[in-house]
Amino acid sequence: MKNCNNISLKKQRGLSVVEICAGIVIAGFILFGIMRGINAGYSDSKMAQAEKDINNIYAAALKKKGYSTTFAGITCDNLVTDKWLDNGWTSCTAVNPYNGNYTAVPNSDPTRLNVTAVIADTAACRRLAETFNKLFTASCASTTLTVTFTTS
Repeated sequence: MKNCNNISLKKQRGLSVVEICAGIVIAGFILFGIMRGINAGYSDSKMAQAEKDINNIYAAALKKKGYSTTFAGITCDNLVTDKWLDNGWTSCTAVNPYNGNYTAVPNSDPTRLNVTAVIADTAACRRLAETFNKLFTASCASTTLTVTFTTS
């Protein structure tokens, strides 16, 4: 059969450059979405670990304090060395998920305990402060999270 416009009909073989580029762009968007999901999950697990560590420090401080009315003399490092905080740490330095330090010291009001954590991710620091503010007093200054626990 002859084409009336003198244009020959060809069968296409393979993909055109435009189709290949479109496929690469679509694959890029898919990979970008997957990587964002993986990073968000990793960030959430780091925050959950930091929250668990801080709660464990407070629980260990309560055990060490016993029936005392104050947290006098309690520090994160002596909770570790005296085996009140059994987590495999040898100190409270560079052990949190953000490779930062934990500290625990009595507040100016010794019935309160300040636990601090160096959180390199400022957004995570703020989110952790919001989480702890539901029950205690917490703040994030730059990359330092401070949670003030009280026994009353």
